[in-house]
Amino acid sequence: MSHEKDIEKQYLLLAKRYRNTVRLLSASYFPEGGYSYHALMCNLMTHLWTVYNKMPPEVGDEDEAAWVYTVLRNKARNYVRNERWHESCEVSGGEMPDIPDEDTTNPLVKRLYELIDHLDQDDKEFLDLYLGKKKIKYIAKTLGQSEQYVYRRLNEIKEKLRRLNMDEDI
Repeated sequence: MSHEKDIEKQYLLLAKRYRNTVRLLSASYFPEGGYSYHALMCNLMTHLWTVYNKMPPEVGDEDEAAWVYTVLRNKARNYVRNERWHESCEVSGGEMPDIPDEDTTNPLVKRLYELIDHLDQDDKEFLDLYLGKKKIKYIAKTLGQSEQYVYRRLNEIKEKLRRLNMDEDI
């Protein structure tokens, strides 16, 4: 019984550490919020509990964040791909608070997020990591790629954003 309580306590600490990761992943698939956003958040937290005991023993504190992000990202992709979403569904009750990460009153920040909305899902997820102030080494480890790949991909995405910014229709 005591062992089960310890596992539960450890999971709750893990869930608290990565709640913003869950929110950001959910928001990257459902930026408008609503039922789908909340359903994905719940599904990701449940999945984190399911896989918590399956964390490989070689995953240390430094690699934990990369492992959790990878597991949750894969689950989110599968969940979104396999579910049929109905726009008419609404959640009644309280809403989750927004995550105050950026000053959205700054017009440059607003413009950046408008441009990011026009990118494909993979580029958005990549930028979520980068804009989340993650180190290049962490991003490379999370994606299972080299640091050179991460730098090249960042430059490609920055170039896409520059081209989008020049487009007057956006």
